[in-house]
Amino acid sequence: MLFSFYDDEDDSSVELDYGTEADYSPVDYQKMLRNADDIMGDGVKVVGTVLQIENNKYSNSYCLVEMNGDVDQLVLVRIEDKYYPKNKIIKGDHVTICGILSGTKEYETVLGDENEVPYVDACIKVRNSQ
Repeated sequence: MLFSFYDDEDDSSVELDYGTEADYSPVDYQKMLRNADDIMGDGVKVVGTVLQIENNKYSNSYCLVEMNGDVDQLVLVRIEDKYYPKNKIIKGDHVTICGILSGTKEYETVLGDENEVPYVDACIKVRNSQ
């Protein structure tokens, strides 16, 4: 089950099929950041290197992915446990993430500055390699 919600009228849940990795295309970083409100809800493929990871064994994990080898092209990704790969994700891993663009998020950098980045909810099992 990839996604479900409860339907009050017939006491059942409805499953949404997010497809396979082949159904997702890479998206331009600038397009995601500049037009996040216009393309929110679209399926995107993010390919890059993990810059930072917050692993949580029993809940969502979050990672900052550097696209195109550019530290100024970061994407924040939320990974539910069911989409987390068998191999633990660590800093420096190369990842392919298929998900739904959910707008942008701001976070505080180590130096105390604010940074706004595209925010993606993974909806297919994440692939990672060293």
